[in-house]
Amino acid sequence: MKPYSFFGKSTLIGLSCVSAVAFTSCQKEIPPVFKNINWESGQPVVLVAGWESNGVTSIAKYWINNQEVILSDGTNDAKANSIFSKGNNVYIAGNDAGAVYWKNNAETKLPAISTNSSANSIYISGNNAYIAGSDNGCAVYWKNGAEVILNNNKDSASEATSVFISGNDIYVAGFLGINAVYWKNGVIVYLTNNSLPGSTAIAYSINISGGDVHVVGSYRSLSIGQFYPILIYWKNGVEIPLSPNNSVTGGPGNAIFASGNNVYIAGVVNTDLTITPYHAAYWKNGTETILPSSAFNSFANSIYVSGNDVYVAGTLFFSPIYAVYWKNGEEVKLTDGTMPAAAVSIFVK
Repeated sequence: MKPYSFFGKSTLIGLSCVSAVAFTSCQKEIPPVFKNINWESGQPVVLVAGWESNGVTSIAKYWINNQEVILSDGTNDAKANSIFSKGNNVYIAGNDAGAVYWKNNAETKLPAISTNSSANSIYISGNNAYIAGSDNGCAVYWKNGAEVILNNNKDSASEATSVFISGNDIYVAGFLGINAVYWKNGVIVYLTNNSLPGSTAIAYSINISGGDVHVVGSYRSLSIGQFYPILIYWKNGVEIPLSPNNSVTGGPGNAIFASGNNVYIAGVVNTDLTITPYHAAYWKNGTETILPSSAFNSFANSIYVSGNDVYVAGTLFFSPIYAVYWKNGEEVKLTDGTMPAAAVSIFVK
């Protein structure tokens, strides 16, 4: 089984969960583009993580204020899935022949029992690095390189897609079997109660604000003819409907950002679930904004809000394929369209 996924999103399914093994790291020289950033200028620094194909493999990379930084050497398929910055440091979770993370471009391999592992989300709290992902078909997270297995049901595939730290609490979202779930300090909370054959629910992103737990994801059920996923948003475990302005949420909710009383969700809409195009969109407190696009299809994978500015990272799709982000609805291309690419995660300092 492989749950529905959009361009730039992926799910790894394996067989069983056992303890992990050692990890190693390799140092890369920090390129001039990183050294030349003036972090104290007061101007926003836009960090976007993703990947671009070289025609043979995918190359993990990120962009600082639209300037490219290459993370992987092309030996393996590699992707940068999540980016976080604290102080003058940049942290990225991703895949490079297994789960890895990069701190200031130095790669560290995470302990895993299999190369069928993935690092999907990273969060830095204090001096601790938390990374959510999967190892051989099991939902896990790593704290400072030590693996914690979340799935206590080895008969069902699971994956951790997102991690968020609030005070002393560790929240991890994902799926177990055909249900969307999250874990709080290792204790599972079910967001759905699926039993229909062909049903799939996934929690893609989690955010905590004011003590409220915000989760966004998707649901579909082939048994009732629902071939396209429907975006679902939960607040404190209760499903909250959005107002889609006569559009149809024909795609997953990929990311959520909560600040004070405002909740922002990035996802995809279209007006007919039987044909394309898809449109990148975001919702603020349930109100939909479709992002303008220069391509036939566009997907929104990540969202970040800084002050009054809304940043959304995603992909323009259908020949050529660009990694992009939007700032307040204005499209910024990060790649030239020569090769397929995706912007998967965005963070603004």
